[in-house]
Amino acid sequence: MPVVSLWMLSSPLSAQTGAAPAAQPFNCRDATSRMIGFMMGEYSVRAVFRAGAAAWDSSIAVVTITPDLGGCVLREHFRGTRYGAPYESVALWGVHGDSVSPVQRTFVHSQHGLLSISQGRIVADTVILEDSAFVRGKWIYQRTLVWRDQNRELRNEGRRSEDMRATWFVTQRFHFKPRVKTS
Repeated sequence: MPVVSLWMLSSPLSAQTGAAPAAQPFNCRDATSRMIGFMMGEYSVRAVFRAGAAAWDSSIAVVTITPDLGGCVLREHFRGTRYGAPYESVALWGVHGDSVSPVQRTFVHSQHGLLSISQGRIVADTVILEDSAFVRGKWIYQRTLVWRDQNRELRNEGRRSEDMRATWFVTQRFHFKPRVKTS
């Protein structure tokens, strides 16, 4: 079957037909900067990880969040320890044209290697992401919240539900303080 191409060499179709001009194409660079650009920076991070029902492990880490792929995504690189062992994670944060849940994140870390994909929205200046995984015969739901506190420092809190979202418990808390560069 032949392929037919139609080319308009003069003015756009909307001008010829009197139709309204087409909406501007989605610009991921502008949307990423506008919606989640507040996260960019180099930080010293106090990380607290749940180590049991009432036990917590803490460490200090370095996190960089920089634009990548022409500014369409932010790349987050965490370098520190968790439960006494070296720990790194990489996340790619992006924004797409969906108005209901426009923020997405892929995430992987060095202790499990499991790649997760979350998506969510921004509510009252807080990024709220959710994902789920089927682990050991049951669904585990995860929620990540990211916001700036009253001191304009970045905060991140991870939550988990093992009862189909009926209850949630905190699994991690990160406090990001901008790093002071020394010459």
